[in-house]
Parts: sequence; C-alpha cells; structure tokens
Amino acid sequence: MVTLFSTQSPIWFADYHTAPGELRKIELSDGSVIMLNTDTTLSFDYTDSQRQITLHQGEAYFDVAADRNRPFIVNTEYGRVRALGTEFDIKSRHDTIEVTVFEHSVKISLDNGTVLEQLPEGQQLSFNAEQINSASKANLSRTQSWRHQQIIFLNKPLTEVLAELNHYRSGKIIILNDSIKSLMVTGVFATDNTNIALDTIAQSLPVKIRKITEKLVLVSAK
Repeated sequence: MVTLFSTQSPIWFADYHTAPGELRKIELSDGSVIMLNTDTTLSFDYTDSQRQITLHQGEAYFDVAADRNRPFIVNTEYGRVRALGTEFDIKSRHDTIEVTVFEHSVKISLDNGTVLEQLPEGQQLSFNAEQINSASKANLSRTQSWRHQQIIFLNKPLTEVLAELNHYRSGKIIILNDSIKSLMVTGVFATDNTNIALDTIAQSLPVKIRKITEKLVLVSAK
C-alpha cells in the first residue's frame, strides 16, 4: 500500500494554517482575536462550557475576550495554558513551548501533572514534556516583532537564526560546516524578504551563502 500523506500531520485536519511567510488574523465569535505567525497550525473548539484552542505547531498571539463562564485554554504538545487575563504569546517549535504574557497572567499545566498557578504580566518561560523552566523578564518588543513583520536576534548562534528563518520561507536552508554553527548573529531582519536577511548574514560573517534555487540554500565557511 502506498501512503500519499500522513493523516497524523496537523495541516490536514486543523482549522487554520499559515504558509511560510504568511501572517493571519482570526476574529472568533466571542470577540477574541488570534494572530498566527508563519508556518503555524491551529484548531479551536468552542462549547457552552469552555473555549478550547489547540496550537499544533508554530506561534500565535492571543487577545482573549472576557467570559467568566467559559475558560479560554490553549492546548499544546506538552500541556495547557489557561488565560487568567487577556494577552499572551505561545511559540511551539523545536520540542519546546515558550509562553510570554503581555497582559494579566496565565496558568500552565503540563500533561505530567506539573502546574504553575500563575505566570504574570511581563514574564516569559519555556516548558517541555518533563518540566516548566524558571520564568524571566520578557523582552516584549522582541517577542512581538513578528507581528510587525520583523524578527530580532541578539547574540544568537547562526544555526538557531537560520532555523528560525527557515519558517519564513519555502524550502530549506542547510549549514554545510559544523564550524560555523556557533557564530553569533545580532540584527533586525524583515520576515517578508528573507533573502535580504541571508545577504546581510553573508556580509557580516565569514560564511558563503549559495542559493541553488529559491527552495534550497547552502551555507558554508568561507
């Protein structure tokens, strides 16, 4: 038997999906607003007793309308984030969930039973299947930059930067040499034209970038 696609991939059953480089604003029936970042897949299930959102992959910003009778819960791969206020961001990439609270607070409950009763406004943390990591003060401007079609890196390794840029373009960016993966990158890049970001990286670091096609980019040491 030949399988044409995996039925387990969230893109096939989700309510919303954004393509690489696409942003999308969703206005829900209760007045809540969700902004989807690039390469993001999301589903929702509203009932008379609760509002359930499932973030399968990617990143989304939630501006939640108040409803005391129906809690607003975002399900992720490793646990649930319950709104205790209005505005927060959840990013699900690379086996880690990152939560940033812009207004009021959220409650985080892992599937393994670990619970954080409250992550307050202006704080950020990450969690995985095993644990909730310690919270720290968030750089809110940097976290929300994607909503303004920008992405900000401050002393981030090249391998991490290119992995992030990969989400904003079709195809693949491949690093050919391990020796350049840890080179540090600082910059503000436009997400609607990642070729400019790649050109800037090539000019500022000892790397060579070859665009075989628009869908295949090779990065090597000079």
